[in-house]
Amino acid sequence: MDALKEYTIPIKGLGIGTHHFKFDLDKTFFSHFEESPILDCKLKMELMLDKRPEMIILEFITAGTMQTPCDRCLEEIALPLQGEHQVILKIAENAGEDDNLIVYITQALTEFNVAKYLYEFAILSIPIVKIDEEGHECDDEILAILDRRGRDKERDESSNPIWDELKGFKDN
Repeated sequence: MDALKEYTIPIKGLGIGTHHFKFDLDKTFFSHFEESPILDCKLKMELMLDKRPEMIILEFITAGTMQTPCDRCLEEIALPLQGEHQVILKIAENAGEDDNLIVYITQALTEFNVAKYLYEFAILSIPIVKIDEEGHECDDEILAILDRRGRDKERDESSNPIWDELKGFKDN
């Protein structure tokens, strides 16, 4: 985790109230995590830390793009990523992690590394379908091939002799 030391925020010296931190994430950051689905990106993560007497609320806001193949035409696109996530640090006698969104820390904790949360929330910001609706036009040749394959598959399914025989039982 020494390589990710720059993602450590102070806890002890902060006063009660809201504090802001900004992080720029790129492929260097994601290279520290094995099997990362993000290989090349330009992300800005804003962290709003709301310190209260018994807890600290961390609000993560993700905005940026990642390079990935389009799910439709496989051409490389800059896929927009955005999201908001929250983690609550509760001050307790015994430190531990009981829940994904609530982390128990001790009063003696002086700093907290947020690299794990920056990574996880960036990953959670990736849409299920990777299509850039705003600026990318898919290749017409690829779309025509996909359309043709879809029609061929429908035609194959509609003229299946086994299903045709079974449909005859329904009429009897």
